[in-house]
Amino acid sequence: MKIGMKLLLFLYSLAIGIISLIAFAVGTKLVGEVAVMDWMETFYASNQVSIIVSIVTLLVAVLSFIILLSLFSRSEPTVNSVSKKTDLGQVMISLETLQGITLKAARRIKGIEQVESKIRPSEAGIEVLLRCTVDGDTPIEPMTNQVQDAVKQQVEAIAGIQVTNVSVAIAALQKQTEKTIRVE
Repeated sequence: MKIGMKLLLFLYSLAIGIISLIAFAVGTKLVGEVAVMDWMETFYASNQVSIIVSIVTLLVAVLSFIILLSLFSRSEPTVNSVSKKTDLGQVMISLETLQGITLKAARRIKGIEQVESKIRPSEAGIEVLLRCTVDGDTPIEPMTNQVQDAVKQQVEAIAGIQVTNVSVAIAALQKQTEKTIRVE
């Protein structure tokens, strides 16, 4: 649940709670009839009090409407795994696992210094988005083709999940002072 909706629910619950306590106190006669009548007279006599009460009740009504709409809105659930059916049942593979496989495959390619990966489930499998920092010495086009092929083959071989798209974004060149020593 988003933080804005949590805040609305908190305010709504607080307002309903206060209104319920007041109604309970009046209903059980914990608050005398004279006090209720005095308050009603003040409400009708004072424009400030009637404006404040009107604003509060309008806000409660608006919050009620927003909460009702949110109950019937169709928000897509967050997907934390990809499901694959087998002869024996269903296998769920987490997005973190798939992300780890893609990172491992991409880091094996010469010229890739740093890489970040995002996985998006799709109808036909998954889409992989890679953001790479390269060494600047390796030609980019052949290197990105190798990354795409390696990631697709590794994910499909290890996880058995179809990779529909591998997008590679070259974000930066690795600075010479930061360059890591690669042992192959």
